[in-house]
Amino acid sequence: MVGLLILKHRFNLSDEQVVAHLHENLYWMRFCGLSWYPGDGPPQFIESSSLTKFRMRVGAAGMAKIEAVIREQLIAEKQICPRTQLVDTTAMEKHIAYPTDSGLLYRGIGKLVKTVRTVQRLGVATERKVRSFPRLSKRAFVEINKLSKGRTARIEENVLRLAGYAKEVIKQVPHVLDACSKHIGEGTSSLGKGMKNRTERTRRAIERLAESVHEQSEILARVIYQAEERFRGHHVRGKIYSLHEPQVACIRKGKRSKPDEYGCKVLLSIDRNGYIVSHREYPCNPDDSTLLEQAVSDWHRACGRAPEEVGADRGFHRPSYEGEDLEKVKRWSIPRKGKTPHPDRSCFWFQRLQRRRASIEPITGHLKTDHRMDRSRYKGPEGDTINMCLVAIARNLRKWGKVLCPV
Repeated sequence: MVGLLILKHRFNLSDEQVVAHLHENLYWMRFCGLSWYPGDGPPQFIESSSLTKFRMRVGAAGMAKIEAVIREQLIAEKQICPRTQLVDTTAMEKHIAYPTDSGLLYRGIGKLVKTVRTVQRLGVATERKVRSFPRLSKRAFVEINKLSKGRTARIEENVLRLAGYAKEVIKQVPHVLDACSKHIGEGTSSLGKGMKNRTERTRRAIERLAESVHEQSEILARVIYQAEERFRGHHVRGKIYSLHEPQVACIRKGKRSKPDEYGCKVLLSIDRNGYIVSHREYPCNPDDSTLLEQAVSDWHRACGRAPEEVGADRGFHRPSYEGEDLEKVKRWSIPRKGKTPHPDRSCFWFQRLQRRRASIEPITGHLKTDHRMDRSRYKGPEGDTINMCLVAIARNLRKWGKVLCPV
């Protein structure tokens, strides 16, 4: 399973594609430890869904341990140089659609009503009929996207109409939750053993769905609030950009081609040879200067020693480098912000580290185009960490393989 995940990110494939390639490639079978000799009998293959279950079972902590094993071997063979640390940040987008308040409201209404309908199909009887506004909400959504281009007043009117429909749906949520509580509290002592087991499974399913209804109603309420505040001219912090990934943040890196990226911020640390030594993911957009101490601490934890020299861009500049790990660094090659030049800008080591630091930009590009860092397709903040661990493993093994087999 670990071999398949490595191959997936090494060759930028989906779960279905990597399993399909495994059925045809004898080298991949050997790498993953599958039987492929004629005398060993038929090979044992897996389904693509097994990769998802394995990632969920291992989690981010397990992926970090796998990455640490490979990193320790690279350090033991002196492929990673723990002396020089190069730091940079980038944005890793989440696999979501472009967020608009109208789209979030329309999909939020449909998602919440669908979950309530599922609860009702399991036998939960609600006192009131849940109204879903299917035709009215669709008409408002179509008018926003097709008939309101360049007409702000019409857009505002239909978005507020969608918000009103969403409020009516949310009003019915407490009645649904009360009905779920009554249904769960009903006794099962008079039932047979088989019926008890079936009723217990249904009860657990209703509990999960009730929790899902509560979470979805809270997220939809936040979307309603941010939509109404936007038309009032008020800025809202911590906006919702996705219904299934509510922790997604808006990352702005000053790019002209893509000013806004919706995902998480990634702190990368590489050595002078181009190996990824440490990384950290942030579901927000912190200032780069506040991340420097965390980067040096992660390097110290990964390599067993603090770096002697650190290179970074001017975004990481700080007035003073004070801290337990920062004070161990001898050389800081970080240009100053503003017009005042750095006093060591003409030193050979400062310029050398700046040239080395520039190499992290193409590495980030290769991570996004070759190893699936362009979009994080795994769920939640833990999925972002899993994705980055596999990206770092794929990058380091690819580079290590070129060193071992330079042909």
